[in-house]
Amino acid sequence: MFRKLTKSLWESNGAGQDALRFSLIPADTMFELSGVMTIVAELIAGKDAHRYAPLLGDLRKLKRFVNAMLLMQLDKFDLGRGDFSPHDLVNLVLLHLRYPGVFRNIYAEETEHRSGTLSLKRGDDPSKANLRNAEGFDEYVKTLDESAKFLVSQLFDLSALEFNNFHQPDESAMRSRACFNTGSRNLENYLKLIVRFTAPTAVETFRLYQEAVAAIISGERTVKDVLGSDQFSLRHGPRAQDEFWRVLVNNSYQLQPPQAAEAIDQLVDAVPTYPSAEDGGRVLAPMPE
Repeated sequence: MFRKLTKSLWESNGAGQDALRFSLIPADTMFELSGVMTIVAELIAGKDAHRYAPLLGDLRKLKRFVNAMLLMQLDKFDLGRGDFSPHDLVNLVLLHLRYPGVFRNIYAEETEHRSGTLSLKRGDDPSKANLRNAEGFDEYVKTLDESAKFLVSQLFDLSALEFNNFHQPDESAMRSRACFNTGSRNLENYLKLIVRFTAPTAVETFRLYQEAVAAIISGERTVKDVLGSDQFSLRHGPRAQDEFWRVLVNNSYQLQPPQAAEAIDQLVDAVPTYPSAEDGGRVLAPMPE
């Protein structure tokens, strides 16, 4: 993939010396960035290639982007263990690198549990997709130059994201896309990853529960096996088992009868460790040990 990316940019720009300098980045470092660089390769060759050309369209710009990720220590972070969209991460890193003023504005409005002009809001009409851009979003976008406007729109513009009555975000999107910043605080997590290199722990990610439930549905694991694993131990607090049961129940229609029966048996066995209810009306929250 990296040879193809370098060759493509070399041929299109005649940047032989740049290609040579780019090739000096250690192969193991490039491998550690492969999740992000695969997305970069797709963007450079995709339908919006002309939009990304001013940002990543030659090897100097690409090398600067790679160096920025190394400074952010993103080569040490495994995207596969978090709820991060590589596409959104690339766009936010480009904003941080090329438009620091725009990035600082997003950071100021959308961290410390704030929700500002950029992140999507819930609408008032329950019959619709119930998502909308914040008041002032369109006016803010108009103040940006073309490349910044494109990046901000790709990240936050509801029309560009194409969430509507017929295509509503599922839970996986709600827990991973940077446009959402309520509940699991997706956007804030991206910003802190880029600025502070801090990321949510495994039990705070939706991916942990999604993968555990998927393994049960496919027959690779049992409910007993999941609950008995260290990640779901009550020694770490109630959150992991509470969230696991919630995700499993939401996907219970995919269980085969023997799997459903095993889940019920495990739940019955676990009932003595759970209170009858907790604040907010939720049940199944494990009692602290």
